[in-house]
Amino acid sequence: MKISYLKSSPSMIEVLKNNYEAFIIQNYKFNHLGLFHDEDSIYAVIQNYKESNTTLDEIQELYNYRFKTAGVPGPTFTEEVKDNYIKIDLRNTYEKVSLFGQPFNAFEFNNNIRIAIPSKFHPFHVDMKWSDNSFTFTFNKELTPNDIDEII
Repeated sequence: MKISYLKSSPSMIEVLKNNYEAFIIQNYKFNHLGLFHDEDSIYAVIQNYKESNTTLDEIQELYNYRFKTAGVPGPTFTEEVKDNYIKIDLRNTYEKVSLFGQPFNAFEFNNNIRIAIPSKFHPFHVDMKWSDNSFTFTFNKELTPNDIDEII
């Protein structure tokens, strides 16, 4: 599975993170090192699984059967972090608590932003880059430093 496929639909990355977090909670006995990618595939790195008399193939089958969302590619399980792996950060505490443990999507993001920005600055546009969690605001008027402080 290509990482570009996941990046093309940012909510898929959030669903993947949500699925893996649920897997971590239900399989706490494993040493989970997290999600990684190498610009080609997604990997979940797990250690000490042999102490539970299980194999990576059995873990992969369990994840695919009980945790993987249809239509969202899952990670390939491995036991080592290679030098070319890039860490995929899981959701932060705000995202987990604010979203009741459900995947964060564009509609929820826009709703939360519109609630947070004072109404005197409406309408505005926000462009979210889901791949790196950065966003850009576009307002209908030039903002003063006091306006910016009020928004932040």
